[in-house]
Amino acid sequence: MSARAPDPSIILVGLSHRTAPVSIRERLAFTSTSLPEGLRRFRESTGHEEGVILSTCNRVEIYATLEEDGSAEPLTRFLCDFHEVPRDLIRDRFYVYRGREAVRHLFRVASSLDSQVIGESQILSQVKGAYQRAKTAGHTGKALNLLFQKALKVGKDVRTRTRIGSLGVSVASVGISFIGKIFEDLRSKVAMVIGSGEMGKVTLSHLSRQGVGRLLVVNRSLDRAEELAGRFGGEVVSYEEMIPRLFEVDIVVSSTSAPHPIIGVEDVQQAMRKRRHAPQVYLDIALPRDIAPEVQGIGDVSLYNVDDLDRVVSLNMEGCGREVAAGEEIVDEQVEAYLALQARLSLGPIIQQLQGDLHTLIRKELTRSVPGSPLFAEDDAASIDSLASRLAGKILHSPIQALRSGEEEEVRKELAELVRGLFSSNGASLPKAESEPV
Repeated sequence: MSARAPDPSIILVGLSHRTAPVSIRERLAFTSTSLPEGLRRFRESTGHEEGVILSTCNRVEIYATLEEDGSAEPLTRFLCDFHEVPRDLIRDRFYVYRGREAVRHLFRVASSLDSQVIGESQILSQVKGAYQRAKTAGHTGKALNLLFQKALKVGKDVRTRTRIGSLGVSVASVGISFIGKIFEDLRSKVAMVIGSGEMGKVTLSHLSRQGVGRLLVVNRSLDRAEELAGRFGGEVVSYEEMIPRLFEVDIVVSSTSAPHPIIGVEDVQQAMRKRRHAPQVYLDIALPRDIAPEVQGIGDVSLYNVDDLDRVVSLNMEGCGREVAAGEEIVDEQVEAYLALQARLSLGPIIQQLQGDLHTLIRKELTRSVPGSPLFAEDDAASIDSLASRLAGKILHSPIQALRSGEEEEVRKELAELVRGLFSSNGASLPKAESEPV
């Protein structure tokens, strides 16, 4: 039987495009504005010392250190209460992973293997951003720092060691491909891109490469809009001008972090009257959504969101099975490497206190027996300490090697308990290994 490291004390609660439609995901999404308050209230309401919130267009997940009872209920309750969403509405949408499975899930997420579009590049930066925001806010410690730093490395490894990163797909690129099937010739079309984040930049890049006739760039920050417009040959439109100029465009792609829709039914109806009902396509790749869902009911208007892209995504993913399998193999390999490292690090407190306790015990006995002996001078404390350290090292060598040898989980747990009982002086209790199962 192969050696298996103990599961780390990590819990994950979340929902994604695999378990919940966009109409539910957007109700639990954290925006750049609400996330700081979310992190603050997370600690207050759950009691977890460490926590990272990952919120993207396809998922909302919380990673935390596992409490003693291992319950996910405080995390699901926090998500529902913070967003004022009835628990019964989404109770069955959540997935919960603990220990090894939580680690593996995060590594797959960072590697884009769990993305709607496998190989998309945005997720790694989103994981990094979520981790950095939690760390800056003081919500990560030894456990989640180690986990997320390793996850980011695994994400990079999968992209460099496989061709997943060169598949050239993203939610934005798939969306533009979808629009290209609706309009046969984009050269005669006008496109408006709202939002200048990573998704907006990718959208502009794809529209520019596909030769769209005119590009209008909208962003609350004019400086950022001007930068992207200059890079892709577009025209800047101020946020205030966005709605009045909707009638000019054939294609609207929106990916802001606004907490509520920024384009409503009346806005589109007014634009369509001015267009005399020339067809218009809206692609909403934001979460929460930027465009009111009711816009879909307006004649000659087509509205698509991230969930509508599944069929096109499936076509884009054909033929990449070998790269996905290679990526999964790297993830599995790195999960075991992480667990082995985490197990070794968790032995530190045990080994350190074992050595200290035994050193104290030996020194005490040497001090009792040394007076009147020629081995040491009465004030030769340094020599006594040196001998005590050497003896403690020799006595503990085999037990420590056994602890570090990567035994099966239950055997290792029993060894740790046995060593505590053998070497803990004066009945003192040695610290438990952090990796031991809760």
